[in-house]
Amino acid sequence: MPRRSWMLLPLTMLACGGEGALTIRDHGGQRAGAGGAGDGLAGAPTIPAAGSGGSAGQVGGQGGDAGAPITPIRTVHQRNPFGNVAASDNLLWDGDFEWSGAFLSQYAWSSGKSWKTSGVPEIEVLAACRSGMKCARVKKGGSIGGIGVSPRTPTTRFSGWVKIESGEACSRVKLYLSSCFGYDELKEPAESTSAEPDGEGWCRYEAERPTLDKTPCLFLLNKSKAGLLVDDFYLGPGSAMASFGSSSAADAEATARVREIRDDLRLRRQGDDRPPTRPPTRFREVRRVP
Repeated sequence: MPRRSWMLLPLTMLACGGEGALTIRDHGGQRAGAGGAGDGLAGAPTIPAAGSGGSAGQVGGQGGDAGAPITPIRTVHQRNPFGNVAASDNLLWDGDFEWSGAFLSQYAWSSGKSWKTSGVPEIEVLAACRSGMKCARVKKGGSIGGIGVSPRTPTTRFSGWVKIESGEACSRVKLYLSSCFGYDELKEPAESTSAEPDGEGWCRYEAERPTLDKTPCLFLLNKSKAGLLVDDFYLGPGSAMASFGSSSAADAEATARVREIRDDLRLRRQGDDRPPTRPPTRFREVRRVP
């Protein structure tokens, strides 16, 4: 038989479902395919697989449980590099943090430090972000403020997503709507839509307040015992008619933090020199998987 025929013989047997197990090694385990039981680890989770004559192959060979859950080897996330484009009426300068970072000159957010020492929040580039490819990190005891534009409706609706790394209750984070540059008092913060984080660890905050006649900002305060990931913030038109009860002013700590952010934003508006150093952007190491 010609040499080429000998080389094609194993492929022919594989396509026809020849006798014996078809074993594919994957991260140390073995998958038993068409034919008899495999020689992988006993008791491993099973995956239905077509076998010769209609029989089902399994992962792990004898002792495998057909109803056991499958542990994924890797997960795939789909992200739009422009962020949440569905929110086309978002009036924040950069609600997804896609245009903020070490390589860009737009500074739509402040962390309350002096602009001379780069008060822009730290930007993360990783799949764990809520929308887009980037999000911001707020350290323990930190705060950020983002600039927007007031809508032409009587009320303004605003929202945002926060992941508390310690898993604490969503009430440990406060989100306010107030003037960027003025000394207006902070009113009631936005309420979280649930008391506890969702299955992926995210808390969502949403509220509606009277529209400001000044430049609006969203101010987020971290009162948890750990850092935060913040992403997908929105500020836009509210409902045509809404009623609001009396609201109390925020506590002294919140007022002091927001004052630092406002002072930093005023420095930028006054046309001072741009910060000598760019804000940090961290690119997580990607582990290559065969």
